[in-house]
Amino acid sequence: MPTFLPERRDLRGTRTIGYAFFEANLLGPRFAQICGYFDWVVCGSSWCTHILRQHGASNVSTVLQGADPALFSPALSLKQRWLDRFVVFSGGKFEYRKGQDIVIRAFKVLQDRHRDVLLVNAWFNHWPATFASMWHSTIIQLPAFAGTCEQIIQSVLATNGIDLSRVVTLGRLSNADMPAIYRDTDIGLFPNRCEGGTNLVMTEYMASGKPVLAADTTGQHDVLSADHALLLGADRAIPVSGPSGEPIASWNEPNLEEMIEKLEWAYHHRDELERIGMAAGRFTANLTWERTALNLFHLMHDTADSRGEGSV
Repeated sequence: MPTFLPERRDLRGTRTIGYAFFEANLLGPRFAQICGYFDWVVCGSSWCTHILRQHGASNVSTVLQGADPALFSPALSLKQRWLDRFVVFSGGKFEYRKGQDIVIRAFKVLQDRHRDVLLVNAWFNHWPATFASMWHSTIIQLPAFAGTCEQIIQSVLATNGIDLSRVVTLGRLSNADMPAIYRDTDIGLFPNRCEGGTNLVMTEYMASGKPVLAADTTGQHDVLSADHALLLGADRAIPVSGPSGEPIASWNEPNLEEMIEKLEWAYHHRDELERIGMAAGRFTANLTWERTALNLFHLMHDTADSRGEGSV
């Protein structure tokens, strides 16, 4: 289960507030005691907030994270490279939860149909344990993991029939490097099985005026709408087990066939994609770190009489 308590439980402020993001949503019986430590618990998504309330918490609300408008802006969305390619972007550390196996399967179909497609992936993962979680996938083949992160990713792609001449695999990059990457792509794929927050990579991609095809579930639901995104539904719920085999979560399996169909639609409707991307940029213009900080500041200084749902 999530570990909500701080390391120094003897340290408290005038008001002690926890900020929670979690994907293990089957909370154990210790939850009431843990949540009771805090005066208030803030969640990074309404999905997490709903789960805590289901488990009896009343001192909980939602504050969404933001994007830096100085870095991520629709004004910087015009492609400079790969003008003759339909460029698909996928970002987030390589792991089962984030669904890169679904991206691989969908891109393989697109690649086999169209010669001008390119996959740009930013899948660098610092943590071997979460990287290895992709062994849970039943829809792709995995080679033995050997070499650097980039080499392993290239090997995974090749094993699953992806033409590496139509792939750009990025290494470790800073946040400031990403706007130029997003700018030169046409659509972002985010078939994530679960997100405790809104998915910062996806939110920053949208803030850059770029369209997404994304799973409209868990934390991502807070920033997705048919008005400014291509939405991907869930096929079924999938159980997730912990290290000892105990059930710790129930996630959503995105519909692969729907993703292939909508990715094909996007390939043939690039003018419409541009409109969707601009709408995404307008929507996310209100999701800034300044707003996040102000919402947290107000929660810190609210009186007991003024406690409410909190801002999202």
